[in-house]
Amino acid sequence: RANAHSDSAAVVCGVVLAGLYPNLAQVTAAAAGGGGGGVSLRGARDQNMALHPSSVVRDPPPGALVAYHDKVETSRRFVRDATLVPPAAAMLFSRAIEVDHVGGAVLVDGWLSLPVPARTGVMLKQLRGEVEALLQWKLRRPHADLAQRAASPVTVPTPPSSPAP
Repeated sequence: RANAHSDSAAVVCGVVLAGLYPNLAQVTAAAAGGGGGGVSLRGARDQNMALHPSSVVRDPPPGALVAYHDKVETSRRFVRDATLVPPAAAMLFSRAIEVDHVGGAVLVDGWLSLPVPARTGVMLKQLRGEVEALLQWKLRRPHADLAQRAASPVTVPTPPSSPAP
């Protein structure tokens, strides 16, 4: 049962992000000519980082998210042991998310803005609450089977109607 989703790259990357959080950065500029060392990143506190030249992550597009294990500072600040992670994982395993209904974005932990339709952002915020509740339930009952917990219904709110021009 533990390996039921081991063939899903998105699930594995999400678990990696959950374990490494808050070591998350966003690609701001891609490398010229390939290679990790030229890939610029920004994180919650460090605005000027780069992928270490030995990184296996190659040519990530601007806006991509990278979870990393550690930072080193030599000629510049580098992140090492990095992997690309899906934006949904960042929204599910972050500390807080805010939905910008007008701008069509989700703000993750006050620094990472991800372009997401408002309706999707609201659903992800609700799902995040369900994941948190499930984890809290399991922590209180370590020997209980997760199948014993009844799922609570998640309602999808109707977006507010726009005023007529």
